[in-house]
Amino acid sequence: MRYMLPLLVLFIFTLQACKDSGKPVTTKEIVAPKPPVTPESDLSVDATRQLVNMINNYYGVKDALVNTNGAKADEAASKLMSAAEIFLAQDSSAKLNPQLRGNAQDIMKKSEAITTIKVDSIEAKRLEFAGISESLYKLATAAKLRHAGVYKEFCPMAFDHKGAFWLSNESEIKNPYYGKVMMECGEVQDSL
Repeated sequence: MRYMLPLLVLFIFTLQACKDSGKPVTTKEIVAPKPPVTPESDLSVDATRQLVNMINNYYGVKDALVNTNGAKADEAASKLMSAAEIFLAQDSSAKLNPQLRGNAQDIMKKSEAITTIKVDSIEAKRLEFAGISESLYKLATAAKLRHAGVYKEFCPMAFDHKGAFWLSNESEIKNPYYGKVMMECGEVQDSL
C-alpha cells in the first residue's frame, strides 16, 4: 500500500507528460500475419506447381549468370531442363495447348544448349538464356500465372543495345547479361 500512491502518481505524471508532448497515447494492435498467397494460373493446380518449379529452377541459371559462373549455369540449366520435362510429362492431365507445349520444349532445348557450351563461353550461355527468358515469360503469361512474385526486368544495353529481359524473384536489378560489369543496369517492366 505504501508504494501504491507513489506508483499511481508516477503513472499519472507519465500519462500527462505523453499528453503534453503532443504525441497520442496509443496501444499497439496485434494483427495476425496474412497467409502467403499461393501462385495461381489457368492451368491445373499440379501444372501450376510444375510451372512455378520450372521458374524457380530458372532463377538458378539467372543467378549463376549474374555471378558470371559458367559451371553453376550448366548445373542450373540441367535442373531447369529436368523441370521442363516434368512440366511436359503431365501434359495429358493438364491438356497443354500447343503454345504452352512449344514454349516448354524450347526451354528444354535452350537449357540443354547452355550445358553443351564451353564453361568459359559465358556470353554464348547468356544468349541462350535470353531465349529461355522469352519462352518462359510467354509460357507464364499464356498460362495467366499470377501471385507468383515474378518480375520481368529489362536491360536496354544487352546484346549491342538490342536489349533483353529476364525474370527475377525480386524487384532489385541484378543483371545476368553483364554481371558485375553493370549489375544494376535495367528496369522492372512487369510482374506476375
